[in-house]
Amino acid sequence: MDFVNNNHSVAMVPYVRQDDGTMQSYVYRSAPKETIKVGMQLVNDCFSSHIRSLEENRYISTYKALNLGGKKTPESRMIRSAIAICPTHSEEETAQRFSAYNKATQYLSNLTDEDLSELLTTATHLGSATGGDVLSMEVEGVPLFVKKIRLTTLEQQHVGSTLNLFELPTYYQYGVGSMGFGVWREISAHEMTTKWVLNGECQNFPLMYHYRILQRTSPPTMPTPEQLEERQRYVDYWDGSTAVGKRAQAANSASADVVVFMENLP
Repeated sequence: MDFVNNNHSVAMVPYVRQDDGTMQSYVYRSAPKETIKVGMQLVNDCFSSHIRSLEENRYISTYKALNLGGKKTPESRMIRSAIAICPTHSEEETAQRFSAYNKATQYLSNLTDEDLSELLTTATHLGSATGGDVLSMEVEGVPLFVKKIRLTTLEQQHVGSTLNLFELPTYYQYGVGSMGFGVWREISAHEMTTKWVLNGECQNFPLMYHYRILQRTSPPTMPTPEQLEERQRYVDYWDGSTAVGKRAQAANSASADVVVFMENLP
């Protein structure tokens, strides 16, 4: 219950009084509204921190279970055993996937950068997001899902590195709208999962047919006021992280893309 006393707003809130080292039942006391706001903010921050901690632990468990850490774990062995017993694709489906993989991979790898850039002009644009574009196209009768991921200057200087180059907060790995920690982490993950599919270890991942670094056809331009506002909203969404802001700015000023050609799974 709120009330005003001499122009000073207060609210009734519960607290626990301690007497002689023992906890007593709840009683009520008055507190300034600003104190209440600060207290509620602290509660929200603690709750958010707890949720993120749970998400991070869940991610680490999944990371280990999928053997992405570079060594086998009991969880990864259990997953592979289950997959071997209950395959998700028939032999015919697997043969079709491998045939499409061979066709698309051979065709794309034989193209020059100029040919590949020209081919991309015929693709259907599906959408854009912070950090890149998605397209669809077809080669040799094989439908493709294509991702154009902005390659920042920092990542060009560390080709293949999966380090957290932008020193991003761990929670940035989660949620819709994240650009991820870097393009080379994504490529590394696709290479690993593609190998799993081809080796028969796990078929539940789309195959990566090819990837290529291509220079952008138009040079970076100064962001408009609207784009700056959009970037700030993006940063605010990620708890105002300055590292996320630098990552977004670097992506917007990128002079090259990593173009990833993936299996198009309906």
